[in-house]
Amino acid sequence: MQKNTIKIFILSYFLLVPPIGIQAFSFTDSANLFNINLNLMIKPEAFAASRATLLDNNVSYDLFWFIRHTADIMLSAIDTIRIIEFSVVLRNKTVWGNYGSVGKTSKSTIKLIDTVTGDHNHALLRNYFHARELWLRIDISKIFCMPINTSHFLTIGSFPFQLGRGIALGDAFAVGPETLGFYSDTAVDQFAYGLLFSGDICKDVAKYSLYFELVETKTDSFASTGEKVRAQQYGRQKDPERGFGVLNYIVAGNVNWYVFISEQWGSLRFQPYWLFNESKEQTVEFPGDASSRLGTLGLECEYLGPKVEFGIEGACNLGAQYVRGWDRDAVVFKAPNGLVAQMNSHVVDSTGANIPFISNGDAQNAIFAVPQTEAENGKQIPGDFPMVGFFEPLNGEIFNSKNRFRDPYQNTYKGWMLVSDASWWVYKKDVRISATVAYASGDDNPNFDTMDRDFTGFIGLQELYSGTRVKSAFLLGGAGKVVRPIANPIDVETSNVLTKTVSGFTNLIFGGLGVSWTPSNWEKPFKLNPNILVYWQDKTVPIFVLAGPAPRASRYLGVEANVFIECNIAKNLKLFCVSSVFVPGTFFKDIAGRRADQALLDQEDLLDVTGFTKDTVPKFGHDTAFTFNAGLEYRF
Repeated sequence: MQKNTIKIFILSYFLLVPPIGIQAFSFTDSANLFNINLNLMIKPEAFAASRATLLDNNVSYDLFWFIRHTADIMLSAIDTIRIIEFSVVLRNKTVWGNYGSVGKTSKSTIKLIDTVTGDHNHALLRNYFHARELWLRIDISKIFCMPINTSHFLTIGSFPFQLGRGIALGDAFAVGPETLGFYSDTAVDQFAYGLLFSGDICKDVAKYSLYFELVETKTDSFASTGEKVRAQQYGRQKDPERGFGVLNYIVAGNVNWYVFISEQWGSLRFQPYWLFNESKEQTVEFPGDASSRLGTLGLECEYLGPKVEFGIEGACNLGAQYVRGWDRDAVVFKAPNGLVAQMNSHVVDSTGANIPFISNGDAQNAIFAVPQTEAENGKQIPGDFPMVGFFEPLNGEIFNSKNRFRDPYQNTYKGWMLVSDASWWVYKKDVRISATVAYASGDDNPNFDTMDRDFTGFIGLQELYSGTRVKSAFLLGGAGKVVRPIANPIDVETSNVLTKTVSGFTNLIFGGLGVSWTPSNWEKPFKLNPNILVYWQDKTVPIFVLAGPAPRASRYLGVEANVFIECNIAKNLKLFCVSSVFVPGTFFKDIAGRRADQALLDQEDLLDVTGFTKDTVPKFGHDTAFTFNAGLEYRF
């Protein structure tokens, strides 16, 4: 495998296409009423990785290589008195040879007879451009001829917006299918749609922003409001429709206060911010079985001086997730004795065999009539049922399974985070040394039992933070962040429970150092930036045991070393290379052999027609991982 990896890394340098494009231009109409600007960017790049997903050398297929390009067409128009501005950015991103990489339809469920089973989506096989950014900005103070010396703007459409460093709220609304462990600074393929009011509180001293984002709506059609997604909710059997007003939206605001800006002392800026997110349909176990109200308060500070720079940001979560009372019994397909049939998922006989679903049958009516409460779990369902369809329950008795009902409960948000970094210019503006420390609180998965609790893991929205002055290219790099196992239930009946995972800036502690060298006397701009980071978890996972208390794994995740290289080899043409090595720590040694989260398994045995490979899920290891990315970026 090592020889194959080296060959792939070498090939990646040479299988890059030269950029080809048209010179950008700016146009002003004859009446001098507006300006139109056109800019284009193309970035072909190659990627290679070894053991970057599961850190296990025994998983022979955890080795991949591909070529991809990203092309943007940026068109903007503004009137000469700068009252109205319009901008659109069209993007095409394609993995060469993988025609389904351009885009896919959203997942749709399949219903056969009375059973909703599985989901599917389809690749879009045309190499199309889509709107990454599309917005209109209006200068309110000018258009209404306000007699004030401050400016105020309204921006409408799809555009980037973030709070602070983009940890509490980032702009990663729609992110491309980046590969785990790869850094990408153009990962966001579409920005969210919303409204932004912004402007000056005091000119050159304080600026404000008030932002609204519509994340998702379920009120746009009769099909959406009438969709029967609540039938399993306590008390909603006869009223299963979703109803009106199910939205997921974000309201946020900030103030940028510039304490001072001077050539001698540099600049100091404070940004207090807040956000509120209401999501009326979340998924814990079933679509729509929970809702959430999340608030976040934060403060960012940035100082930029002639010799020293530093920044610090902290935030805390407020609010709660409200998990609805739910009847887990659903109609599913099973194959008892090789006979495919509709079955009740959480109603059994005394031997534990599932009871068939017979619409309007006596047994089914009795199943529906059971009081919806956890107190009924494991209890016999009243009645005598010698035959249910093709099945003969032992002694004519049927029972609720031990976990059929889930009572409502609440998870109160109490997470927090703090990140800080600093830089020192040690030689002119050529050499800079940087350091960073960060802490994002974590917690066990709160949805393994039905009790009110505090959830202390930090929750960020649309976050893609990978460092500011010290960058991560592997564990936090771009959209394809490496997943990290978190707590799973200690199930003494089976060891095949799939591990739950997290990624990004949560349940994480790290510190790091970086050096940046940008020689000012070189004819062609060049930058070399190596970094090293050490990672720990805040709340680590229990190690599975069949009996006795479960010890917890080590908190030490490992060490990442990476290097970023950039060189402008021609005007507007940049050659870049990003490589990284991750050496797993004792945490991954402790959990080695644990099954991977289903979210990692793209193939899911869909193409296996033998039935032999069922439940062969790969497991985590603790071997060193490597990633490599090289390419060209041409802007014109």
